[in-house]
Amino acid sequence: MDDRTSPILEARGLTRRYDDYLAVNDVSLSVRPGEVLALLGPNGAGKTTLLRMLFGVLEPHAGEAFVDGISVRERPLAARARIGFASGDAPASGRLTVRKMLR
Repeated sequence: MDDRTSPILEARGLTRRYDDYLAVNDVSLSVRPGEVLALLGPNGAGKTTLLRMLFGVLEPHAGEAFVDGISVRERPLAARARIGFASGDAPASGRLTVRKMLR
């Protein structure tokens, strides 16, 4: 693939359990430059868990994630250097404007 079609974000079979609860089950996706991804679902659907696995904040029980072709599991610091992640439940999120969060 050339640079225009290579995924900037990719998940292959990501799975995460919490004891007997299956939070994320075998999710695969790819996002290319210029595309927008929206995760919609009710509370408890696994959206935040999926994002945390994609961005290396949470270890998946199965599967793998890549940021700009870099394995999040094998090279987490290099992958994180290419992304920004601010969860809605971050302590500062209620006090900061979007502009301040981006800075």
